[in-house]
Amino acid sequence: MIPATAPRVPRAGFLPGSDVAAWLEEMARHPEMKFFIVPGSAEDLEPGGLLMVPATSGNTPVSFGPRVQPAAMEHGCVAVPLSMQLDPQMTREEAERMLNYTCYFFHPSIGLIAFEESDAILPEALVVPPLPTSVSWMHAMPGRPPLPELQHVALALPPDFDSLFGEASEDIGSSNPKDLQRDAGKGAWAKDAMGKAIGSFGSWIMSGFSKLGGSGEGGRESDASQGQQGGAGGKGAKRPSQLWNKIQNWTAEQFKKLQLQREGEIQRLLKLLEKDPENGLRYALPLGGGGDASRGIAPPSGKLGLRNPTFGARGGWGPADIWNLSEHTQWALRQKYFDLANRELAMGHFDRAAYIFAHLLGDWHAAAGALVRGKRFQEAARIYEEKLNNKPLAAKCLEDGGLLAEAVLLYADLERHEKCGDLLRLLGRERDAVAAYNRALSGSTDRIHDARILYEKLHQPGLAVAVLASGWPGSSQARACLETHFEYLHRLEAHEDALTLTMQLSEARNQLQPPLEMARALHAIREKQSDARVRERLGTVAITTIGRALKACAPGQVHDFTMVLHQIEPSDLLLRRDAVRYAEDRVREVSSSIRPPLRPAKGSVPLTLIHQWSLQREGGIEWNRFLTSGDSWLARGSHGRSQQELWMLGSGDKTMGRLTSGTSWPSPQRLQPHLLRDSTAWLPFLRPDPAEAACYGCARLDDFRNPPVSRDLLISRLAWMPPAVIAVFPTKDGVWVLHARERGTIDLSYSTHEGKLRRTYALGMTQGDLPGGPVQMVAHGEQVFISAGTTVVHVVNGRVDKEIELNGSVLRLDIAPPTQSLTVLASLPGQVFLLPLGESTDPVRVFSGAEAHSYAAFLGDGRIIAGDSKSALMYQSLSSKALGSMTHAFAAVDYAPWSVDSLAILAADGVVRIYR
Repeated sequence: MIPATAPRVPRAGFLPGSDVAAWLEEMARHPEMKFFIVPGSAEDLEPGGLLMVPATSGNTPVSFGPRVQPAAMEHGCVAVPLSMQLDPQMTREEAERMLNYTCYFFHPSIGLIAFEESDAILPEALVVPPLPTSVSWMHAMPGRPPLPELQHVALALPPDFDSLFGEASEDIGSSNPKDLQRDAGKGAWAKDAMGKAIGSFGSWIMSGFSKLGGSGEGGRESDASQGQQGGAGGKGAKRPSQLWNKIQNWTAEQFKKLQLQREGEIQRLLKLLEKDPENGLRYALPLGGGGDASRGIAPPSGKLGLRNPTFGARGGWGPADIWNLSEHTQWALRQKYFDLANRELAMGHFDRAAYIFAHLLGDWHAAAGALVRGKRFQEAARIYEEKLNNKPLAAKCLEDGGLLAEAVLLYADLERHEKCGDLLRLLGRERDAVAAYNRALSGSTDRIHDARILYEKLHQPGLAVAVLASGWPGSSQARACLETHFEYLHRLEAHEDALTLTMQLSEARNQLQPPLEMARALHAIREKQSDARVRERLGTVAITTIGRALKACAPGQVHDFTMVLHQIEPSDLLLRRDAVRYAEDRVREVSSSIRPPLRPAKGSVPLTLIHQWSLQREGGIEWNRFLTSGDSWLARGSHGRSQQELWMLGSGDKTMGRLTSGTSWPSPQRLQPHLLRDSTAWLPFLRPDPAEAACYGCARLDDFRNPPVSRDLLISRLAWMPPAVIAVFPTKDGVWVLHARERGTIDLSYSTHEGKLRRTYALGMTQGDLPGGPVQMVAHGEQVFISAGTTVVHVVNGRVDKEIELNGSVLRLDIAPPTQSLTVLASLPGQVFLLPLGESTDPVRVFSGAEAHSYAAFLGDGRIIAGDSKSALMYQSLSSKALGSMTHAFAAVDYAPWSVDSLAILAADGVVRIYR
């Protein structure tokens, strides 16, 4: 099976588990369906779930309960999970010839199971009357007598070394230890005393043994040296002690018997868990290191102790007895524990399931999830906070459990001040809530966030509208601020103010760039307005904006503009046709007077230096990377001697904080950093294991201001990422992740920024297909470009569209902003190429220099700049002539867009220059 490539209709369902009550509940909901009992696997015939298939053919979707896994029907009789499909596909003739049974169920973990018509069951077959009881419940039964009171506590250990052996010290030197073991009743007390002594005072005993007969190899070496010095006569030789040899042999025999006894006890435990799980859990042995806390080491024993199989129950705090089990035995126990945990979850015994996960398996994540399902939020919050160091989930559990005051404290530690304000308002503490909202506004650079708090939480619509008005047309949130501005005016029913604002948008200086973004924003705003005057005026401004843009837009954008035009006036069928004709005429007029694209004109680029500032240079820092996102920027450098990395975050010409990697925070050079719009940076790290697997950490503004002492906090925020990350590219709504699986195959997945998986594609490549060196990745919608060595792979909707070969290793990929037409630049040593799209197959070289490194960047208005440390070329667009060239009076390190029409250049001396 492979992941489904198209949406599928749920026609069947699979209810995992052996809970008959849940089966009957689903059977009652769907009496018209057929029901089959699915075994645990092809070899295990124990019930593993209930399969529900339609009794008649058709394509009507079926709605199941929350515990049912929906499935689709292929060829009318094969049920497969909804997200999967059969591969390879069978033709109709092949299906009729090969599918001879009534029904099939193909599950990834269970396998292929076939059913005959006689295998179907009815709900009546699952209902069995209760067995009669032989004991009357009408009379009271006496309970167990109470245990006697504790009188005193005595240390049951020998007072001195000589009494460790008792009377056995007189015979152990002359008798064979095997003879003592034959009479179990006669020597049982000696074995018990010896076992306790070894468990409690092992090091003391061994030191005492060394005095009696020499210790370890050092004693034997000493004896051998003395024997050589004494000559053949052995006058100077020291013979090894017979008592020491006999004690060693006897101790080894006891440990061997103890290990055999423990193995037998484990086998009896496995059988007990199979026949009587309720009783078997009381003697279960912890495996995952997450068992009850202990006080010291107990004497070795061959018996399993009694436990209370309920999470949070008291007991089990005495000394611990460590059992060394074989890997096969541990695996068998672990599998049985997992089966019992799932059984308890299906039966609704969430505290027992949490006990198994936490104390027996050491899986605190699963234990906390079981407690949350059982609505034991306080215990789950404690696990998240103390065991997993996950304060956000701990605070969420406290909030769900109604412990709002405790949740406020955790949210305050996380500096989620808005959430604190919401909970404080629920608690009736209005003054504290207002203070929390004000703290959420302090230091924030997100205008949408600030306006929402002012409007919805502090009930100050005037300030909210003023904040939004300052965000357009020049900020990175221009469109969002403009749309939210109209939305708030509409909520306030301030239609006159909305009409005035619309008239201001008719002026070119107040419009967003590029024009297509402005047209789409006007259409989106118009659809949400209820006042007819505002709607009419917005439509007029949008049509005027599109008309101006059609005069000079690229041919590839004509379709986008006309689509917006058709959405605004869907009834005017001639308007779209006339707009297309007008744009085509303008293109023909201009194309005859311009030179071929991508050929630079002589002269300098008409750019003006408008601002500059210097980054910190203490300690010999060498800056090598500069990224921008809206008003924020991120610079990466390293110390010349220690190679210690330094990350600096800023806004405008101000530095907001710095983060030093430290000697224990190595950064893989093959992974690129990323800067998101909320001043959040995704930084690459190496995991602290021998494999040095690469991963990402999430650094926020507070981390730059107050750097953490460990990278674990940063990495834990992106713990949802796959373990073997090859490349990452975040977008506005999610993130593309290229990663390797356990078998070396490569998958491409798309998730939200919070880690919720949306879709996954198998590319059909392995890690062996990737040459050494960095792997770059950029994306535009469902089109993804991946570079590996000299090859750039173009992936569309999860399938490889084509491979582009270049004459050098790709150092970096750059892609046009989402508001522009799809354009990709590949930077190679000393040259930059424009990658072909559509029918074209040959890459176009747009820059060639003598330097080892080249750089490229896109401005917000669609212009392209490509160059190296000494010079650069700039182009207006792909369909018009190049603007010219420029020569640097300084050594450039990196280019980055600064605003819609501005460019930032980082120099080797740490100076950032802004050109417009």
